[in-house]
Amino acid sequence: AENQARYAQAQVAEVRVKIGSSWIEQVDVVLVGEDRPLSPQAQADSGVRVLTLAPGDYVTAVRVIPGTAGFLRDRATYVGFIALLTHQHQRLSVGTPDERATALDIPEGYQVIGFHGQQGKYMDKLGVISAPIPAALVRPSAANGEQSGKIEFI
Repeated sequence: AENQARYAQAQVAEVRVKIGSSWIEQVDVVLVGEDRPLSPQAQADSGVRVLTLAPGDYVTAVRVIPGTAGFLRDRATYVGFIALLTHQHQRLSVGTPDERATALDIPEGYQVIGFHGQQGKYMDKLGVISAPIPAALVRPSAANGEQSGKIEFI
């Protein structure tokens, strides 16, 4: 019950994406109130790209592109690209985009609060964990029929 209450009011502070030579190695979410600092030097040294969300902002769209590592002996599949978009129009794209990008399902009125996936030698599956947007983050104008936070990637 404690975790349910925590995630029902979750607000994302950062999304961290670690990239290898051609694939996404890790996607990590830091919630508001978690103390997990990552210095700019640590980001540069570890290949981590960070999307820092402004107060009241939340992730509304995620797109991924699977890749096939034909150059590898086992011809493994992996996540080769991820793009994140917030309702305040912040973006983070990591990897090499192309027309095969697939939107991960985030229901209207929900935000991304985490990720789940499968990783062996490579991250080969990735999905989102979503929760209703806390009432404190919903703008009154959006509730009155104005455009929602859903925005198409270009």
